[in-house]
Amino acid sequence: MSERDLTIVISDRGHGFAVEETQRKTSERHAGGEMRRGWGLELMGQFMDEVDIDTGADGTTLTLVKYR
Repeated sequence: MSERDLTIVISDRGHGFAVEETQRKTSERHAGGEMRRGWGLELMGQFMDEVDIDTGADGTTLTLVKYR
């Protein structure tokens, strides 16, 4: 991380989720023609240079980094 990077950190204390399973299920739905919902993780990955999701029973922290 440097002064030239934009870093966004979002945290909550809600119930975590299985990131890989969620991504797999979303990909399957999109491949099956269900295109209306579930684009958040995909879009973050496309628009940001780094996406880190740390999730568990105590909540989730999402860190997004965009290089300038």
